[in-house]
Amino acid sequence: MTEKQYEERALALLQSEVGGDIDGFKTEEGKIVRWNKVTNDYAIGVPGERVSSMYPLRGGQRRFNEMRKRDEKKEVGSNE
Repeated sequence: MTEKQYEERALALLQSEVGGDIDGFKTEEGKIVRWNKVTNDYAIGVPGERVSSMYPLRGGQRRFNEMRKRDEKKEVGSNE
């Protein structure tokens, strides 16, 4: 995969809506996180600005849930 292909693939994932094969959340820092359950691609970045990283997610759903719990932005007034 070329650098350009990597960037395009990661950006496409980051711009995907959550649902179906795509899971995701927004971090406290405002970054978007997306995980494609079928391809196992995990991407972090700011759509339209930059891709921070994309890599295969080891541990699948269990690992994704751990990362979400750790990094997901909490809503104001949330009891979590």
